[in-house]
Amino acid sequence: MKINCYLTLAILAILVLFAGCGKNKVEEVPAEPLPTPLELARAAFQQGVDDYSEKFYTDALTSFNQAREFYNQALPTATPADSVDVMIERTQLNVALTYMDMAHDNVAARIYDDALTQYESAVNIYKSLVPLTMTTKERDDYVAILYRNMALTAQNAGQFERALTYYDNVLVYEPGNGDI
Repeated sequence: MKINCYLTLAILAILVLFAGCGKNKVEEVPAEPLPTPLELARAAFQQGVDDYSEKFYTDALTSFNQAREFYNQALPTATPADSVDVMIERTQLNVALTYMDMAHDNVAARIYDDALTQYESAVNIYKSLVPLTMTTKERDDYVAILYRNMALTAQNAGQFERALTYYDNVLVYEPGNGDI
């Protein structure tokens, strides 16, 4: 009787083992498609906006620059409805705005050399833009304002010859300005 009991248990164990092995088949789960450069650009742009609103300017610059890279990757396959060229311009404008705010903070902290470098970065961005969402005059007005800020910052730093150079640059964009 004991042998029958052990034999039954052994057979039952073997059946359970085979039944369990039969269910170890790997089910393939379809992989999610990788995000497109356009999707990555939009996400990076939004992260830049969020970082900027929290005044995490360095993080915002990183996110905006990533967005610009992804937008450039998306450009060859984008449709006109994607407005990638407009988004590249907006991204650049946000980078310039971020540099301006960093410069304003550094002026307030009397860190004039860093402020001048940041203003210069913003000026270079504006000057490199081929306007899509603004007029050339609006772009040039921003450049003149930045040069004026740079002149005042250089003056505050005691760098008077440098300030004169910046005032001369203002006159390029505002010829005949009697206040300069």
